[in-house]
Amino acid sequence: MAGKKPTAPSKAARQGEIARWQRSETACRTLMDTLFQWQRDQAETLAERTQQYLSMTAIHYRKIRHGKVLSAGDFNLCVEVCQHALRALQAQDPSMAFTDDAKGEALRQARQLAEGVLEEYRKLKSGK
Repeated sequence: MAGKKPTAPSKAARQGEIARWQRSETACRTLMDTLFQWQRDQAETLAERTQQYLSMTAIHYRKIRHGKVLSAGDFNLCVEVCQHALRALQAQDPSMAFTDDAKGEALRQARQLAEGVLEEYRKLKSGK
């Protein structure tokens, strides 16, 4: 039996993959900057569960090599970062509206970035 060599992805598919990684890297970096600033500014008022999710978010973010999404594995880690970030936001404000928070607008934008990465992940998994 002759083994078949796997076919290389087309140039367009590869470019799409790289663009997805770059978008997720930018989203992840912006998300982490916002969450870390939020944690520094309001550490004493954040719920304990929120603090725990923020810690898990940071742990997963550190697993991404130098914050660069360079492979499918890094993209998966970015998805985990976004999942934990959304959990942290929801633990603090279940409606995720953040109307009473000084950083409300930044947190809503962070939520949109995280949801965008997760939506790309869902599309990728569903094959669309």
